[in-house]
Amino acid sequence: MDIPTSEGRFCLAFENKPYAHDLDDQLKAYYGTRFLLVYLPPVHREPDEASLPKVDRERWRGHFRVMPYTGGDPSLDDWLATCRNVCDADPVSWFLRHAESFCKQQFGESTMTTNPDTRFIREYLSENPSHMRAALAVHDAWRLVKADVCERFLEHLRRTVEDRLAEEPFGGEADILVRCRYGGEKKYSNALWITRGAWGRDEDTSINDGRIAIKLESGGPGPNRWYWGVGSPKPEEERRAEFIASLRRHELSLAHGEENWWLSWEYLPRHADWDPLVPELHGECEAGGGPITDCYVNGLLKIAALAIPAINEVEMAERAGTGD
Repeated sequence: MDIPTSEGRFCLAFENKPYAHDLDDQLKAYYGTRFLLVYLPPVHREPDEASLPKVDRERWRGHFRVMPYTGGDPSLDDWLATCRNVCDADPVSWFLRHAESFCKQQFGESTMTTNPDTRFIREYLSENPSHMRAALAVHDAWRLVKADVCERFLEHLRRTVEDRLAEEPFGGEADILVRCRYGGEKKYSNALWITRGAWGRDEDTSINDGRIAIKLESGGPGPNRWYWGVGSPKPEEERRAEFIASLRRHELSLAHGEENWWLSWEYLPRHADWDPLVPELHGECEAGGGPITDCYVNGLLKIAALAIPAINEVEMAERAGTGD
């Protein structure tokens, strides 16, 4: 990549080596005056001596970086995760997530072994084996601790959404209901949803209390892969087309459109996995809020501001037609 600057052309080059070996003098061929070469091996390793002799590496100081697919500091999977956390475009975020997952699955031991804190503990226990029993006790308790924190955080979100809805003009109805359910590790078992008592209820299903809802749900396993949108209690809902048309009139457009029980939905652009966020979730429960809380609550309210009037339009028209 040739990058024009006020001081002249700057060259940014990548040597991608996930599988192949280095060739003789291969990296030496990149040498110039204003450049940065990023070397991408599968895991951290220096280039072969025949490709870039150590004497040249000293000469290239400041012009050469090793960035493995996984297991380095930095590594490509860490960089992809950083980009994903600040990405507002859902399709790009989804691509970054898959690329990050590919790096870990193809070249890494696991997600946890690339974490600097985990590497530190691993090295510490190797040097201090007397603490291994305590580490085992922490390991055995962690799943229960994680479940307690995540359940508390989901309830914290529910209360915060409920309080904010009471303040918003579109949430002034006295029959607004905000519910949540924490089911742990099972897929689709963790959810938060917003409905109205005035909206029609299907007595044959318990999903969303049998009502159409603004909903947050995890695709799991565990409280991970969260997505949100407007959900129907049944995929064959008779008024489905009317709801979709009304949502579009009110300019609610989420990335993935309609699918199964969803009239409109998208994956969260950030903070979509709770497993690595447990310490932060605990901190926000104690503090009464924070950036992760704001991400979830503001996003849900943004959807609700458009969806509640759209759903009211269909529901009230039906009541008027039946004389209720």
